[in-house]
Amino acid sequence: MAAEEGMVCRICHCGESDCDDSPLITPCLCSGSLRYVHHYCLQQWIRSSSHRNCELCKFHFKLVVKNKPLHKWESLDMTAGERRKLVFNLLFNAISMFCVFWSIYVLIERATAEARHGLLDWPFWTKMLARVVTIGLFGGIVFLLVQIRVYVSIALRWKRYNRVILIENAIATIS
Repeated sequence: MAAEEGMVCRICHCGESDCDDSPLITPCLCSGSLRYVHHYCLQQWIRSSSHRNCELCKFHFKLVVKNKPLHKWESLDMTAGERRKLVFNLLFNAISMFCVFWSIYVLIERATAEARHGLLDWPFWTKMLARVVTIGLFGGIVFLLVQIRVYVSIALRWKRYNRVILIENAIATIS
């Protein structure tokens, strides 16, 4: 019956009765058959296009963007290659940091043991190991900072994926 009255979604072309979960709204100043759109259809369009205004009348949608509660977050759509790369990067970072900190621990233990016995002579291998560990530590920190940028971008992408976009009617906004 709604479709007969001209109330159809301009995105999916279904009436209000065809989509019980998502009512038809008027998010912009378009008129006629282009006036109505399902709330859900417009949400999906905004997510996929990243546009926040109507392509026809250029009206800026009145949006309220909220994040879902953390316990309701869905997993991020990632390809198998992206998942594998992420797991291996995390594993590599953990192993690298473990090796660097273990090497530092061994050097400190060795130095304190020698200091207790009055042997403050640093053999060549100890000096080389200290240099390698120092270079490895700084290189690892730089690599870790680069990786943290990647992890933050993935986390932000995941956060954007789990947001809820609420769109208000344009008529309510103008009134």
